[in-house]
Amino acid sequence: MMMERWIWIGILAAIGGILLRMMFRPPEASHHDLFSVEFDEERLASYSGEMGKSLLSIEGKRKYILPTEFDSWTKVTLFEYGLIFYRNRKEEKVFFHEVEELSPVLMNSLFVKWSYLAYRFRCKDGRSIMLKSNEMPDLDLLLERLITLSLVKPGKAEFSNRL
Repeated sequence: MMMERWIWIGILAAIGGILLRMMFRPPEASHHDLFSVEFDEERLASYSGEMGKSLLSIEGKRKYILPTEFDSWTKVTLFEYGLIFYRNRKEEKVFFHEVEELSPVLMNSLFVKWSYLAYRFRCKDGRSIMLKSNEMPDLDLLLERLITLSLVKPGKAEFSNRL
């Protein structure tokens, strides 16, 4: 009985030590530029039903993601008419005509110094997909490439350097 109590106290002390260490010396978030994108519905009307050719593919920092992490992705591929998100041998296709809103979100965490950036792809069917900058180091490159597509309304890709 006494030994079991000491084991539990040791486990709790170890967890407390790890949490205190991460609070006082957290990993640093990188600085990113924010974009807000609105797609041109008239240009998307010429959509043919295929993804088109692959324009860019970015890899995440981790190769395997736990099944409980719903907003984490290992790879994202940009095509002419959509995106494919990969996670543990599963893929989720999102066509640009399905996207209702693409907006930046500032994420705060106890374990990351400063805020980090995420982008929310909100679809018309109710799905919401988040891409986080602390997991995807080349997220800015993906968004810059997305803005250069002819499917984005001219003047509707707002750029601000807030981080």
